Amino acid sequence: MTLLLAIFASGILIGAYALLAPRREDVSIPPAYSLLVHPIDDVAEAYKKLSEAARCDLVLAITEFNDAHSQRILALALDDPSKAVALAAAHVFARAGHSHRVTDQLLETVTLLS
Repeated sequence: MTLLLAIFASGILIGAYALLAPRREDVSIPPAYSLLVHPIDDVAEAYKKLSEAARCDLVLAITEFNDAHSQRILALALDDPSKAVALAAAHVFARAGHSHRVTDQLLETVTLLS
Protein backbone atom coordinates (compact mmCIF):
# COMPACT_ATOMS: atom_id res chain seq x y z
CA MET A 1 0.00 0.00 0.00
CA THR A 2 2.82 2.38 0.86
CA LEU A 3 4.54 1.56 -2.41
CA LEU A 4 1.37 2.37 -4.33
CA LEU A 5 1.06 5.72 -2.55
CA ALA A 6 4.72 6.51 -3.28
CA ILE A 7 4.25 5.74 -6.99
CA PHE A 8 1.06 7.83 -7.08
CA ALA A 9 2.77 10.77 -5.34
CA SER A 10 5.78 10.63 -7.63
CA GLY A 11 3.45 10.61 -10.65
CA ILE A 12 1.72 13.73 -9.37
CA LEU A 13 5.07 15.45 -8.77
CA ILE A 14 6.36 14.54 -12.25
CA GLY A 15 3.13 15.76 -13.85
CA ALA A 16 3.26 19.03 -11.91
CA TYR A 17 6.87 19.58 -12.95
CA ALA A 18 6.01 18.88 -16.59
CA LEU A 19 3.28 21.52 -16.49
CA LEU A 20 5.17 24.16 -14.51
CA ALA A 21 8.73 23.72 -15.78
CA PRO A 22 10.24 26.66 -17.68
CA ARG A 23 10.18 26.25 -21.43
CA ARG A 24 13.07 26.85 -23.78
CA GLU A 25 12.81 29.81 -26.07
CA ASP A 26 12.54 29.27 -29.81
CA VAL A 27 15.75 27.93 -31.23
CA SER A 28 16.99 29.93 -34.18
CA ILE A 29 18.01 28.10 -37.33
CA PRO A 30 21.74 28.34 -38.06
CA PRO A 31 22.39 30.44 -41.16
CA ALA A 32 23.76 27.56 -43.20
CA TYR A 33 20.61 25.50 -42.77
CA SER A 34 18.23 28.41 -43.24
CA LEU A 35 19.09 28.22 -46.94
CA LEU A 36 16.85 25.21 -47.19
CA VAL A 37 13.76 27.32 -46.51
CA HIS A 38 14.57 30.26 -48.82
CA PRO A 39 13.08 30.57 -52.28
CA ILE A 40 15.41 29.23 -54.96
CA ASP A 41 16.25 32.72 -56.25
CA ASP A 42 17.63 33.77 -52.85
CA VAL A 43 19.79 30.68 -52.42
CA ALA A 44 22.77 31.95 -54.42
CA GLU A 45 22.92 35.24 -52.56
CA ALA A 46 22.58 33.61 -49.14
CA TYR A 47 25.06 30.87 -50.05
CA LYS A 48 27.77 33.40 -50.90
CA LYS A 49 27.47 34.99 -47.45
CA LEU A 50 28.39 31.77 -45.64
CA SER A 51 31.88 30.96 -44.46
CA GLU A 52 33.82 28.14 -46.11
CA ALA A 53 33.20 25.84 -43.16
CA ALA A 54 29.47 26.60 -43.18
CA ARG A 55 29.28 25.91 -46.94
CA CYS A 56 31.03 22.54 -46.42
CA ASP A 57 28.70 21.68 -43.56
CA LEU A 58 25.68 22.60 -45.65
CA VAL A 59 26.80 20.51 -48.63
CA LEU A 60 27.40 17.48 -46.45
CA ALA A 61 24.14 18.01 -44.54
CA ILE A 62 21.96 17.92 -47.65
CA THR A 63 23.38 14.72 -49.07
CA GLU A 64 20.13 12.81 -48.60
CA PHE A 65 17.78 15.51 -49.91
CA ASN A 66 16.66 15.27 -53.50
CA ASP A 67 14.71 18.46 -54.09
CA ALA A 68 15.18 21.66 -56.10
CA HIS A 69 16.75 23.61 -53.23
CA SER A 70 19.39 21.03 -52.43
CA GLN A 71 20.22 20.49 -56.10
CA ARG A 72 20.63 24.27 -56.54
CA ILE A 73 22.92 24.46 -53.51
CA LEU A 74 24.99 21.53 -54.76
CA ALA A 75 25.29 23.12 -58.20
CA LEU A 76 26.53 26.33 -56.56
CA ALA A 77 28.95 24.30 -54.47
CA LEU A 78 30.46 22.65 -57.54
CA ASP A 79 31.48 26.12 -58.75
CA ASP A 80 32.69 27.21 -55.32
CA PRO A 81 36.11 28.91 -55.22
CA SER A 82 37.04 26.73 -52.25
CA LYS A 83 38.39 23.38 -53.38
CA ALA A 84 37.13 21.69 -50.20
CA VAL A 85 33.54 22.78 -50.83
CA ALA A 86 33.70 21.86 -54.52
CA LEU A 87 35.17 18.45 -53.66
CA ALA A 88 32.43 17.83 -51.08
CA ALA A 89 29.77 18.72 -53.67
CA ALA A 90 31.41 16.46 -56.25
CA HIS A 91 31.44 13.63 -53.72
CA VAL A 92 27.73 14.14 -52.99
CA PHE A 93 26.86 14.19 -56.69
CA ALA A 94 28.94 11.09 -57.37
CA ARG A 95 27.30 9.19 -54.50
CA ALA A 96 23.86 10.21 -55.76
CA GLY A 97 24.61 8.81 -59.22
CA HIS A 98 25.05 12.18 -60.94
CA SER A 99 28.62 11.52 -62.01
CA HIS A 100 28.02 13.26 -65.36
CA ARG A 101 27.75 16.60 -63.54
CA VAL A 102 31.05 15.96 -61.78
CA THR A 103 32.71 14.94 -65.03
CA ASP A 104 31.39 18.06 -66.80
CA GLN A 105 32.71 20.22 -64.00
CA LEU A 106 36.13 18.57 -64.08
CA LEU A 107 36.35 18.92 -67.87
CA GLU A 108 35.44 22.59 -67.62
CA THR A 109 38.07 23.14 -64.93
CA VAL A 110 40.76 21.36 -66.96
CA THR A 111 39.81 23.36 -70.05
CA LEU A 112 40.14 26.63 -68.13
CA LEU A 113 43.53 25.58 -66.76
CA SER A 114 44.97 24.71 -70.14
